Amino acid sequence: MPSSLRSIVLLAAVVFFVAFLLMKSRMLGPKRRAGGESARRRLSQAKQRAAQVQSPEEKAQAWREAAEIALQDLRRPHAAALYARRADRHLPRRAETLRLLFSALKSAGKWRTLEDALWRRLGSESESKDGELDALMFEELVALYEGPMARPERARVLRRLRSPS
Repeated sequence: MPSSLRSIVLLAAVVFFVAFLLMKSRMLGPKRRAGGESARRRLSQAKQRAAQVQSPEEKAQAWREAAEIALQDLRRPHAAALYARRADRHLPRRAETLRLLFSALKSAGKWRTLEDALWRRLGSESESKDGELDALMFEELVALYEGPMARPERARVLRRLRSPS
């Protein structure tokens, strides 16, 4: 291969590599979704509010709001799960917070983490008194075992435990 051809090929490789890096850094990539800046601003405000308020109810509400923004508007399920966990820590055993946490973990594909969270909550004494939460957690476990974890035998056992006939 002549040296001039080799130089041209090397130059083309460098240009393509630089273009690839620019695309990855989103400088030339597709424009960010409309409303993305607004969602990031609302997320930042919700996190600031959670840091500033004192009551557990207000903290949980602010973290729930941050989780909803991260999950629905920014499509960041890992961050949404983190924020939902914080909301649950401040005001535990709230069905809306748990639904949000479970939804975020499902969106992130964290099946094992979701399974652990469900079993841990089912096993705690304080939460076993709430029939709505128990039903929610059983439904989530059955759906998890029938779906992504592919454990139909566990799903059958849970259904039998839930409704003995």
